[in-house]
Amino acid sequence: AFRARRLLASGERLRAQIENSPLAMVEFEAPEGRTLRITGWSPRAEELFGWEAAEVVGQELEDLRFVHPEDREELNRVLERSRAEGGAGSINRNRNLRKDGTPVWIRVSASLLRDAEGAPRRSVAITEDVTAQREARARIEEMESRFRAAARATSDLIWEWDIAGGGIWWAQGLEQAEGTGDDGAPRLDPALLGPTVAEWTDRIHPEDR
Repeated sequence: AFRARRLLASGERLRAQIENSPLAMVEFEAPEGRTLRITGWSPRAEELFGWEAAEVVGQELEDLRFVHPEDREELNRVLERSRAEGGAGSINRNRNLRKDGTPVWIRVSASLLRDAEGAPRRSVAITEDVTAQREARARIEEMESRFRAAARATSDLIWEWDIAGGGIWWAQGLEQAEGTGDDGAPRLDPALLGPTVAEWTDRIHPEDR
């Protein structure tokens, strides 16, 4: 009776953690063959994907069309690799589809749960919504691409100084300053300029520093 009470209390604590977790948890029957049947769907999974547990528990993942079509092949490769490695855990990033059809980028950490004899029983996937991070990264990459394109297109000398680290980045336009100017004075040689701002300031005329 004492052991049963401890198991019950442990199960209640685990359930409370799952229900209050910011991460979505989805349980599947152990991956045998190519079929994954959903057996658990946490409240956070309902919020993230739009389906209520009653709508998806018992459904096969393939029938639900839960994974984005362009990512299904890669996900299948991850599952096959996990099976080949004896059910080892895996971490993957892919797009899933919400109930309304909108995509959501997720980071999935999946583990295979076994019984006391070591036989696989079910797979548990802990899922995090990383859509905002990916969109922010994409915006940064787009801005950097535009900046570098502008730097290549201009004849002006553009450089960027990392004040905290002391490093310096020179645009490709610096290479156009090689040779001599109209007055015969030597222009900047990018090979002589190092990656720190000190190497630049050392070449400024003493009266202009």
